[in-house]
Amino acid sequence: MKKGLFVLCVGMLAAGCLIGCGQEKQNVTHITKYPSKENTAVEVAQSESEEDLKKQEEERKDETEKRYAIYKSFGMTYDRDKDLFFYNGEVVRYFKDVVSLSTTNGFSYKNGKVDLTATRDEKGNLKSLVKAAQEEFDQRTARWEEQEMESSVGEIATTACYEGGNADDTANALDEYEIYGVSYDRKNEYWVYNEKPIHIFYDEQGCILSDGSVLNGVNIKVIRGVSGKIEKLSEVTDEEINKLLERN
Repeated sequence: MKKGLFVLCVGMLAAGCLIGCGQEKQNVTHITKYPSKENTAVEVAQSESEEDLKKQEEERKDETEKRYAIYKSFGMTYDRDKDLFFYNGEVVRYFKDVVSLSTTNGFSYKNGKVDLTATRDEKGNLKSLVKAAQEEFDQRTARWEEQEMESSVGEIATTACYEGGNADDTANALDEYEIYGVSYDRKNEYWVYNEKPIHIFYDEQGCILSDGSVLNGVNIKVIRGVSGKIEKLSEVTDEEINKLLERN
């Protein structure tokens, strides 16, 4: 049992998330039985809200299209209308490309036929996209299904909280963030972000992890957009992370 480790995870499994990827739109519905100035004002406000959402959605798609254009010549394309990625005609479920120590392009969807990983040369130039073998694809499916079962009962989100715990619990705590540059170092038994040990990991809508064994590690904050989707992971100072932890 590892000492000094605390993990708090809010159960959730997004249908699809990526850096620059959106979730389902929130539909605004209303019924007006009696026309009035008040009702008219509400309708105008709702209309403006819908326009804002549409604008944000188009901006998100613009950013996604631009960010992933580099992979087109390697066989992976972005379908703007379907808001999905395709590789040789098949829907891509999972993708990861460690561009640099500070940047990772990636996404994951609940459904899809292909898992891809990008490879780069020593200079950082994109070399190829490697399709995961069926065994790796099935292992990732099983892991995601296990996470979904553990994190929810019916439609009710659950919270998992433990201190210490066995190696498997620790090694799986932040699995859903791996496409953003997070991975588990089994040899040293700690989580890393772009090869740097993590001291505190903070996601207000997901997991909060504090590893007391990593004294000189980085503090990571998950940045989410207005729709709740993950936009990026950011390194923050001890002062900033302490202010975040005080909320909980």
